[in-house]
Formats: sequence, C-alpha cells, structure tokens
Amino acid sequence: MDRWLPTGFRIADYELGAVHAGNDKYQLYASGDRASKLLVVEQITGNRWATAGLLASNTLYSFQFGTKEYVCLAAGLEQLICETTKPPSSYAEDDIASFAHSLDRTRGALPDQDLGDALYFERYSVLLPLWALSEPVSDAELLGFWVSGGVRVSIHSHRRIKALAPWIDETKICELTRIAGLIGDAAPAEPDTISDTSSVTDAQQSIPRTPNSIRNEPVSFTLAGRPELETFFKEHVIDIVENAERYAALGIHFPSAIILHGPPGCGKTFAVERLLEYLDWPTFRIQASSVASPYIHETSKKVAEVFEQAVENAPSAIIIDEMEAFLPDRQGSAGSASHRVEEVSEFLRRIPEAIENRVFIAGMTNRLEMIDPAILRRGRFDHVIEVGMPSKEEVAALLESLLETLPTASNLDLGHVTHVLAGKAPSDIAFVVKEAGRLAARVGSLEIHQAQLEKAVEALPKEKKSETTRPIGFVWDRDEK
Repeated sequence: MDRWLPTGFRIADYELGAVHAGNDKYQLYASGDRASKLLVVEQITGNRWATAGLLASNTLYSFQFGTKEYVCLAAGLEQLICETTKPPSSYAEDDIASFAHSLDRTRGALPDQDLGDALYFERYSVLLPLWALSEPVSDAELLGFWVSGGVRVSIHSHRRIKALAPWIDETKICELTRIAGLIGDAAPAEPDTISDTSSVTDAQQSIPRTPNSIRNEPVSFTLAGRPELETFFKEHVIDIVENAERYAALGIHFPSAIILHGPPGCGKTFAVERLLEYLDWPTFRIQASSVASPYIHETSKKVAEVFEQAVENAPSAIIIDEMEAFLPDRQGSAGSASHRVEEVSEFLRRIPEAIENRVFIAGMTNRLEMIDPAILRRGRFDHVIEVGMPSKEEVAALLESLLETLPTASNLDLGHVTHVLAGKAPSDIAFVVKEAGRLAARVGSLEIHQAQLEKAVEALPKEKKSETTRPIGFVWDRDEK
C-alpha cells in the first residue's frame, strides 16, 4: 500500500519502519528498532475515540505531516493490533478471552456502534471503530471469528464452533460468551449453520437457521442494482445447488469457480458475500492478513490448511481476496520466482480438488492481467466476470432497495440523486442513504426528505469521474462467443 509516512519519520521517541497492515482508515507501522508497533489514524478518528471514552486523551500522540493531522498509539511488539474480523493466523486461548473482554468493555462505551470495522487494540483492551462503510457484523459473530480462526460463524452456533475449533468444549464456549457480555442471548444447543450477517440483533441471530435448500418457505436471491450479476449467480450457482440431482444426471456435480474483477469499490466482495449469505455455507477466506508470510513455504502451507478446512466442512466456500497477490504471473516474478511458483502451484493443485469435494471458490481482483494464465484456464476458474461501477439504472435500483425499508417522504424524487451517483461505488450509495437518515433524525424528522438526501450527496468527496467507468459486463473470451 502507499505509505502515509516515510521510513525514518520520527513520532515522539519512535522512528518508523515498515508498514505491517492498513487501509484507507489506518496504518500499522513497526518501529525502526522493531521493538514496538505504532497505529496511525487521522486526527478526527482519534478525537472520536477520546470523545467516546474509549481512550484517555493522553494516550494519543498528535502530530502533523504535510497538510494532514494524525494521531499515534504505541504498543509492544507482542501486543495484538488487528481488525476485528481478521484475527491473526496464530494466537493463544488467552488472546481470545482478552478479545472477549475488550468487546464487553467497548460495548459499555458504545452500546449501539457496529464494530465490524473496528481494530482490536490489546494494550488498552478496547475495540476502536473506524467508522468505515462496511457490512454490519453482530457481536456474536465477531467472537465467532476469533474462536473459529476467521470463519464467519456465530459464537452461538455451538456445534459449528466445536467442529471448526476442536480444542474448545461447551464450557469454554459459554465462558467466552459470558466474558463478552453475550450470555443473555438465548443460544440454541445445536444450531446447524453459520449466523446471518445482516443487520439484526444478536437475539435474532441466536434462532437456529435452516439451510435455504430445505426451508419450507420460498426464499429468493436478490442483488439490488446488479441484475446481470444476479441472473448469473442464479443460473450458474444457485440453480445447480438447489437442483443437484437434475444437474448430476447430466454430469454437472457442483458450481464452477468464478472470478470477479473490476476497479476498487465496484462491489465485487459485496456481491459474493450476498451469494454466500443466501447459500448459508461455512466460509473461509484467503487474504494477505491471514496467510501471507515472509518465510519460504509458510504461505503455501497456510493456503493448503484453508483448503483442507473447507473440504472438511463441505459444502462450503472459499473467498480469495486480492488474487493478484497470491497468483501472479510466474513469467513476471523473476525477483521472487522460487516461492511465487510454489504458491501458484499449490493453488493449481488445490482448486480442482476442492471443487470435486463441493467447495465453491470465488476470487476477486482489481488486476486481472497480473494473474498467472494457468489459473484462468477452464477447470479452475470457468467464469471470469467483469464488474464495473454501477450505471444510472443500477444506481436507481440500489437506491430504491436501500430506501424501501426506511420511512421516506411521499414526494421524494431520486432523479437528480441518481444522476449524480451514476458511476459511484456502491459503498458511496449506501453512505448517502445512511447520511440522509442521520440528517433527518438530527432535525427531528420521522422520515427522509429530499433536502436531506441532496445534502447527503453533497457530503461525498468531490472527485473526477473516471472515463473508464462502465456498467457491469461479462468477459466470455473463451469458447462462448
């Protein structure tokens, strides 16, 4: 990633070294002597932490670099700092208990704040929200992430938790639930599947769920604002799963692996997560924060472990984030060819094997041209789908979907808003609706009016619209012309 601060930059008594992790909301640096870790966020984020009572103001060191104002938090090298939904690849049982305690402590200060985008800061036993636009995640699922080693599962799903974490028993699950302050939830004894990740309460999530394929009531899959992608998922994934015997008679035993590629923010991850939420399968992720390692052979070993876990819990799914980081073209990897060839070879071997064992694989990338051609051949990823920024029609559909569950004025006109948001990221569209609701509540209104919607649009950062923006399309560049 692009560093915010240069190597050697001094913050108080610390000199900055390498960047360990980060996104557009934070960056985590090693100190130059490799004895400490430094969390850096913008000043406004640090002020919100202090105002909410999560941290004492004297723990935050303020400084300026260029025109930007930042704050810094220091921790020991062995103290955990990580995203709540991305636990480290290895940690002790005591670390899970500490995380559960931090979750309970944070809830005392922020009872209603979603913590799915937060950072776990072990030194101060706190979860620090970043107020990013992300899918809501329940507290029960956050704890489930840590107990299961990064799988999307609620702590209340005892049977699934014990299958994913053989070291844990019923007593330990209940104890961790109590430490996290979730003991009041009516947890079922033997739920079958992972928890829903939609915006519902923990108590609602504790109700045992039945897989979509055997539910009595009809359940439909929708992907608001993406009609072509919705149709593709229904035809190439959902119909095969729900009519397995019919397809098996014709030699089709399981959905093929897919790749979604397109610019950052176009909604690739959101679309795949909606599909997997509908399928209701255990989900495993392969991403830099969980499997990447500087040691030779270690990344390949971790990748193999993820595939093995997915096979053991089939039918299941594997999501590969930022595929270009793991599957680069071997012809262009001269500088690190040895371990890169090994990693790509591991994927080449594991992908067909996983599909045969009923593991659905979905990969996402912003740089399709950087991926090794062998990965893109039929038999591994059969379908390569381009996802562009939403068109005007897709924005209108997404806006209507987001607003239909909210109280709105009868004379609401989405025409101008749709025109302005055309080509924007789906997360920007979700922000506009959320911000309009906040503005309405602030003035005491019981419904969203046109003025609040227009003002929410103005709150978006002003940026030049990309000339390459285009609606969703499909790349059928093989034998389907």
